[in-house]
Amino acid sequence: MNLAKLSKTRLESLQREIAVELSGREEQEAKFAEARREAEALAEKHGISLGELIGEGRGKGGRIIKRRAPAEPKSRNPSNGEITWNGRGRVPKWVTAHVETHGSRDALLINNA
Repeated sequence: MNLAKLSKTRLESLQREIAVELSGREEQEAKFAEARREAEALAEKHGISLGELIGEGRGKGGRIIKRRAPAEPKSRNPSNGEITWNGRGRVPKWVTAHVETHGSRDALLINNA
């Protein structure tokens, strides 16, 4: 929206509309915050956290998902020692390229360095 092309009357009208919208949003945020405080207090009264109550950290079937701790790096990029790989997930391109050229991942292992 190019404000420079609008008339003063239209700009003033927009200003009033914006003020009304901002006020409504502030009220909504206050209601949300109050509802969250009440829900947290009620959950705490029953000895559980709000996250447990709403199912945070649960997968399909309601089972609890445990997050894995970050893995220690196992391989280091020979051309840039700051780049590492922990062995989880997709194989990085630099690992694939090294294996194609040298035939083994053993030289990339941090323990062998």
